[in-house]
Amino acid sequence: PSRWEGLPLTLLEAWAAGLAVVVTRVGGIPALCDDMVNAIVIESEDSQALCRAMRFLMNNPAAAEKMGREGHRVASIYSWDSVSRKYEDIYRQIARG
Repeated sequence: PSRWEGLPLTLLEAWAAGLAVVVTRVGGIPALCDDMVNAIVIESEDSQALCRAMRFLMNNPAAAEKMGREGHRVASIYSWDSVSRKYEDIYRQIARG
């Protein structure tokens, strides 16, 4: 688990694959992760919470699948196609003056 982080690519990759994630409340992670909606959010350095979260996901596949779907929706905002289109739009606006 992360002790410090900006916006981890592994988080976006897991979501892009439709996977549920367990994340720590550090860096930019809390801005994207809603506890029990698209992730299980725990405190950094809490190994017991990490164990409980992993067990929850293993024992609740429907909840894990739902979190993975919600995460996938968020990850699509940060896909290379989406980000490159946004940059292209910005450049076109600048070029037009």
